[in-house]
Amino acid sequence: MGKDIRPERELLITAPAILDSPAAQYPGAWSFGGLLDELVGPEAAGTCVRQWLESWNGKQKVNSQEMAPRYGIYNKVIQPWQKLDGYQPDPAKPWVPQMKHAPFRLLAIVNRMDLCAPAVAGSLNEVEEIWRMRGQEKEFFKLLGNTGGSSVGTPARSGGYGSFCFPINPNQPEPNVAGEGRLVFGAVDEKGAPLPGDWTVIFEYNLARSSSDATARDWAKAWHSLGSLELTDPAFPAALEKLTRAFTHGATASLAQLRSSEAAFGEGREFRQFELSNGTFSPAALTQTPAPAFGLKHSPEQRALSQFLHEQDPLIRSGINRLPTSLQTRKASVAVLGGSAIIPSNEPDFYWDMTQQVSREARHLFSLNTCTGCHAGETGCAQGLHIHPRAEGAEAVLSSFLREDGQPLRVNDPDVKGSKIEYKEMSDRAAILAALLEPSDRSTINALHPILRTRLSRAH
Repeated sequence: MGKDIRPERELLITAPAILDSPAAQYPGAWSFGGLLDELVGPEAAGTCVRQWLESWNGKQKVNSQEMAPRYGIYNKVIQPWQKLDGYQPDPAKPWVPQMKHAPFRLLAIVNRMDLCAPAVAGSLNEVEEIWRMRGQEKEFFKLLGNTGGSSVGTPARSGGYGSFCFPINPNQPEPNVAGEGRLVFGAVDEKGAPLPGDWTVIFEYNLARSSSDATARDWAKAWHSLGSLELTDPAFPAALEKLTRAFTHGATASLAQLRSSEAAFGEGREFRQFELSNGTFSPAALTQTPAPAFGLKHSPEQRALSQFLHEQDPLIRSGINRLPTSLQTRKASVAVLGGSAIIPSNEPDFYWDMTQQVSREARHLFSLNTCTGCHAGETGCAQGLHIHPRAEGAEAVLSSFLREDGQPLRVNDPDVKGSKIEYKEMSDRAAILAALLEPSDRSTINALHPILRTRLSRAH
């Protein structure tokens, strides 16, 4: 683990004494309803949530992909919530969910400052310099352009790698976002037990720099200060609430996205993503995850994706693993990113299996950065969940990928029988937070470059 970093206090907080505290009960700052009230206003929260829930009840189209309804949401969530509200179905009077009855329990509060570390360290600039020293600068920019991105320091085209803000050198300003702060919820049934089949919802907020002098180091210091307090100390939840309010409440609050994972409403485990706009959650394309057609064996889409990964292989192995907005098949240009993704119920060890022209390393890095790969075979994730729903008073069970004992996780390599892939996810996050505490110490940051290059495209 990183020096003096206490993961259970600074990185991934799952202690029941904290998550069952008053702040997690409506209208508290950590409650599902409290967050909705803050995001869209108490008057609009009910309508916003009803429309969001109903999106599973009908067909949706995102990025040219048609998403099938998941009708199980009505019997498992909507109808019980209406019952708690005392609502009788009436076409003339739409249901307005009461946030005090929201059937969600807080599972974890998560520090994801690791997402900004490659930008702070200038990892993209380092990769570019390596290619330049090899005399391959033109090839680098050609490959980067094929992702829909831009060269370093130039305006980015929509949807490409350039949409990430990476400084050209350490003397440039840090990016405007210092990673994310996340609150993870699990749905519960009418008796308060975890919903059968599981449904987790994640509010993912930008850790924004204010217009004044807030920096990534300030955020790192705020998270690290929690490590000096015992979880049982009343000062801990007070300090944590002050920290979270800095990104969930007020003028600088910014929800990056809302993510959903469930195996409760239909076959398989489905992932969806939403963006908040004008008080409404709109379905959005999944980050780094292709539409299901790209995973179908021998499909035109799979051949196009495999060809792209093959051509991008040198860039992917350098750490730059970004999918383009669209790919060309023999007949048409096809949008790449999916509106939803499913881990089939009969494939709990699912991974993205490309054609043989894709190298082992490129396939792995691509698959690891998808919703379905990260939550299944690539990380040995059980039941598609890294943070499992919990009963009141119990602690959420974490996947082995998020183990906090400092021991590495070794999972089977899908490409080579008998081979293993090793992860040290929480140790890496701890080392990154420790480095962000002193970003001017370039030796500490530089020591992390091998780790940070593999995280250039990390979003999950």
